[in-house]
Amino acid sequence: MSYFLLRAGVLAGAMGLAGAAHALSLGELSIRSGLGEAFYGTVRYVTPRGDDVVPLCIRTRGSAGAAQASGVPDLPDPRIEVQPEVGGGVIIIRTSRGVEEPLMRLSLAVNCGPTTTMNREYIIALDPPRTDAPPLRGAYGAPERNPANPPAAVNAPGRAGGLAAAPPG
Repeated sequence: MSYFLLRAGVLAGAMGLAGAAHALSLGELSIRSGLGEAFYGTVRYVTPRGDDVVPLCIRTRGSAGAAQASGVPDLPDPRIEVQPEVGGGVIIIRTSRGVEEPLMRLSLAVNCGPTTTMNREYIIALDPPRTDAPPLRGAYGAPERNPANPPAAVNAPGRAGGLAAAPPG
């Protein structure tokens, strides 16, 4: 009798692992915005059985206690959109206002059914926005010297090779 129970337990465990192999997976967070700009990021997801993921079953979980303990604040007021694709899709995360914190947390909780449940936390590090200012010329922003066109010689009074001041009177 115990052999039968052992065999049933192994079979049930194998079925559980097979079910887990068809679960939802969340990819890395790709950030497409900079510090001071409205946040825009994407997370690719895979659902091997083609299960639906909709914005209503995705939550951004913020915990004041966790943010306070880590010293890293949560992404403020994130909005979620979903672009489904065959076998998965893209979760789009954005904010309506510019983000001034360079380091933040984002916790995603997806619960769209028994095989599409997952929690994942991301740490966001924002780079300063790019500027379109021209690159500095020469060292410390000084104009570069062109050896083909040397600057005109300036004769300073009272220096060797310069003009001498006329004696008074």
